[in-house]
Amino acid sequence: MKITTLSISNNKAISASLFLVPGLLIFLFYLFAFPYHLFLKEQIRLFVFSPDYLLSYLNKPASLAVFIGDFLTQFFYLKGAGSLLITTFFYIHWWLFYKVLKEFFSKNYLLLVIAFVPALIEVLMHYHIDYSLANSASITIGCLLYVATTSIKKETIKHFIVPFIIIIGYWAIGGMVVFYIFLTLIRSIRIQPFKLIYSLIHIVLFIAIPLLTRPYYLIPIKEAYLYPFNNFTYALPLITLSFVIVTSVLTKKFTPGSRFSLVVSILVMFTFILVDPPNFNREKVLSLSCEGYFGRWDKVLNLSSSYKLNNKLASYYTNIALSKYESLPEKLLEFYQPFTESLFLPLGRNSGWLNILSSNDAYYQIGDMNLTQHSAHLGLIFSPYNRSSRMVKRLAETNMVIGEEEAAMKYLHMLEKTLFHHKWAQKRIDMIQNPELLSNDILEKQSFLPQSDTLRKGEDNVTGLRLLVESNPKNRSALDYLLCHHLLSKNLNSFKTDFEKYFRFNRQLPRLYGEALLIILYQQKATKEEISKFFIQSSLMNEFIKYTDEYSLANGQRTGLSNRFKNSYWFYYHFAQQRQK
Repeated sequence: MKITTLSISNNKAISASLFLVPGLLIFLFYLFAFPYHLFLKEQIRLFVFSPDYLLSYLNKPASLAVFIGDFLTQFFYLKGAGSLLITTFFYIHWWLFYKVLKEFFSKNYLLLVIAFVPALIEVLMHYHIDYSLANSASITIGCLLYVATTSIKKETIKHFIVPFIIIIGYWAIGGMVVFYIFLTLIRSIRIQPFKLIYSLIHIVLFIAIPLLTRPYYLIPIKEAYLYPFNNFTYALPLITLSFVIVTSVLTKKFTPGSRFSLVVSILVMFTFILVDPPNFNREKVLSLSCEGYFGRWDKVLNLSSSYKLNNKLASYYTNIALSKYESLPEKLLEFYQPFTESLFLPLGRNSGWLNILSSNDAYYQIGDMNLTQHSAHLGLIFSPYNRSSRMVKRLAETNMVIGEEEAAMKYLHMLEKTLFHHKWAQKRIDMIQNPELLSNDILEKQSFLPQSDTLRKGEDNVTGLRLLVESNPKNRSALDYLLCHHLLSKNLNSFKTDFEKYFRFNRQLPRLYGEALLIILYQQKATKEEISKFFIQSSLMNEFIKYTDEYSLANGQRTGLSNRFKNSYWFYYHFAQQRQK
């Protein structure tokens, strides 16, 4: 008896381990390998506790699923909460898929393994930025509706109830209701083929409902049938599960059918991982974006120094961090610089929504509130769900800086009704009501405001930077951005003009500026007296002489130059080339 008891106890321990280990690995993966994807998902969502806002969920299909998804997504603000929620959905889906499969297969331990595969695929979908918890909620509710339907014993009642479930289900879970219809159809084929007419009616209902409700929801046909899924490939977990169920119907015998289904499901899962693996470089880029959003710019620099990414968005946030610590010209060329696009993200027809969302941060740093507000509005419009807590916060700050208190209060009152941003909002409401409490950041940005304005194109950053520097010569961020913009675009004539006009020698001449000036002075064959006006260190002039000697000996080839010059402006000026788009 003792041996038997011990054996049973060991089996239970093994079973519990096999059950818990996948969830633990999923939790740890999203907690440590992909946390910034989850942080950003919270930033491009907004859940406000107000009647008008909650009623707005009725403006699209899948109202219940999206409501649940948005409510839960706000917890992604907390470290570890997103990982826990995704892991919880994994176990819910694993159990529900198992319950669904039991309707089509005999009881067997393989069912748990087969159900595991689509549940894991669904978990992997979450490493896409635009895959939301609304999708997970939609799958959960759809499976629950089917399990509840199959629990009804009387077929006549079931046939009467299912059409109403489809109608209500489209409102609740949107396009996911097609999976519910598919399950009822397959069940009818297997159990009651002569009742197939009922399933055909269900299909007609699904085709008709999105078409009839489109005038109210105002959405394209494709979106009407897919929503809340914004990509057909995101339905891969359900497609995999559907394949397994069809296999069971065709084979009719459990063992060979289930084994075949298991093998193919696993192949689908590994193919998906190989074709669309987790993008760890994007996670690194998002870490810079999110740490900047949290105000931890020192961490942005530390991470960027360790990553050494050749990525435009990574360089963009690195440059903002360098500007924060007034070291942009000192360390600019220590990082990858795709010309001026690393200073200001270009906005156009082909700009991705992530670039549009991020474009306001540089403008806010230099104090250009007009373009900050413009870019933040664009970020709000083009974010995947048109609701962004990050953009609403930026719009509130911008309006505080320019003195538009009513507009700022509008955004702050919105954030005041959120779960995790209300303290941030309340603090700024107090600032507006008591100006003596204004933060140093707001006061500094107010001092950067130009005293005059001028008409200019949105992409004409040079004109805007000059206006900011002329309004406040102490705006070092704007000055460094202006001069670095000239240098990255290799416009040395404009650099020299603006340097002589705006640069004040009340600080040490940055090495980058000195290197650029030496090129200009060398080309102009300047005299010693002309060179002395710029207070260039003699050691830097000696290095320039060594560089020119090596450059001549190497016949203009980069391979013949010492590594010590690779971060110099001389090297950049001679060899940096813009890639053709």
